[in-house]
Amino acid sequence: MPPTKKPKAKLSKQKLGVEALVKELSSKYKKKALITLGRDFRFAEIERVPTGSFGLDWAISGGWPRGRISQLKGPESASKTTLSLHAAALACVNKQRVLWASAEEFDWSWAVKCGVPEGSTNFGLALAEEGNHLLDLVIDATFSGQWDLIVIDSIAALRNWEYLIDGRSGKINKGVGEMTRGGEAKMINEFVARFFSACHGVTRRREDGEDVRLPALIAINQIRTQGLGSGYAKNDSGGGWGLKHGKSVDVFLRRAENIVLGEKDDPMVVARRVHFEITKNKTGVPYRHGTYCLGLLDHGGYTKGRIDRAGEVAQLAKRMGIIQQAGAWFAIEDTKFQGEAQLVAAIRDDDVLRQALEQKIVSLQ
Repeated sequence: MPPTKKPKAKLSKQKLGVEALVKELSSKYKKKALITLGRDFRFAEIERVPTGSFGLDWAISGGWPRGRISQLKGPESASKTTLSLHAAALACVNKQRVLWASAEEFDWSWAVKCGVPEGSTNFGLALAEEGNHLLDLVIDATFSGQWDLIVIDSIAALRNWEYLIDGRSGKINKGVGEMTRGGEAKMINEFVARFFSACHGVTRRREDGEDVRLPALIAINQIRTQGLGSGYAKNDSGGGWGLKHGKSVDVFLRRAENIVLGEKDDPMVVARRVHFEITKNKTGVPYRHGTYCLGLLDHGGYTKGRIDRAGEVAQLAKRMGIIQQAGAWFAIEDTKFQGEAQLVAAIRDDDVLRQALEQKIVSLQ
């Protein structure tokens, strides 16, 4: 009986062939152009920038991802700009550089109320008359590798006035009805492709030892409420197919109920609950949701323009079973609190307790 071939020798030849292919492709294109998933392989953790909301950080697995596009959308007055300012404020405090590309009016006084340090050299404001010039500026800033967070406020406000108004004479070249159909969407589509190309360039420079970093890009956008035909979702937003498929994180914000304190004869709206929903997340667990409280007055433990972190921690701890609830009573191990207001106040006043709860929530993520 003829001897049978050993399977190990066959497998080793296949392995040598794969290793030779990997080596050839790596030398032809770039290092690690093709990798194999072995026992010792580990995916690199995505670097992130905190969102300014503890609940949203938990929902998107740590914060806004670097080198990716994150869309923050919702109706008007849904605190999209305010939430982005919280992320910018936290980045400035952590000595990270923030670029705010504004296509709308920027209220510096509100930015300071949201925590942005007044006179901070780590906060840059970019203004441009044309939308394409503003996006070109964002691409150049991305390729420089010197920014940690870039915010575009907003996608819906970007207009390419260069094709409508003659820069020399100031005359209008085209009427409102003569605008190129889908012009803004085409502009955004090109921007998305160029942004990822710039990110790849920064990654290669960092692999060569250069001191550069990838920015996290937040694209603020509004939802369409009129003119939608069949086949469009109620939370559909503009920006074209490039933004729809190029974004890695999609967060939908909407206003919830107001928090009213005071007497019946003189009620005061001191805060507002904002509901968020993760409709897309390619960097973590999708479809999570939650709420946070945004202070409107300096009253009742709330601060105007600031997110109530203690309320977020209490909400997540209850959802995960860290805090036990029995009727109107709440218990953290052997300590009991009567009413949610007393619980949130205790967490707000005790930094050690709040940090312990946050560590438990992150460990159960």
